[in-house]
Amino acid sequence: MRYSVCKRFDFPAAHSNGHHDGHCRRKHGHTWILEVCACGPLIESEERADYGMVVDFYRLKQAYASAIEPYVEHQDLDETLSFLPERTAEMIAAWALKQFHDQCPEVDKVRLWEGATSFVEVEWGVESR
Repeated sequence: MRYSVCKRFDFPAAHSNGHHDGHCRRKHGHTWILEVCACGPLIESEERADYGMVVDFYRLKQAYASAIEPYVEHQDLDETLSFLPERTAEMIAAWALKQFHDQCPEVDKVRLWEGATSFVEVEWGVESR
């Protein structure tokens, strides 16, 4: 069997899309929701504290707190994520996935909501068609 363990984080942040030809070119804010999913089999070693899990939810929380939250929580993403070519939802989601995956290799997908009605998904190892 393959299991998915997902955790959700939310943060308010501002950004702009400098290459956009509409309203999003100007600085604006969102309440972003970041969902992270770790997929795989259950840990079968009864000697481990995470026996019967894919990944402990607390590990996901720690990864978010150390590698992502300082860059996004109440931040201007144009400043804190200035190393990205553009601060689109797609590029932010890909960056977040890499941060999670570096700390928890079980993580293979993130979904980033840009408000209540629009989201992007990025999956580890899935190449464009």
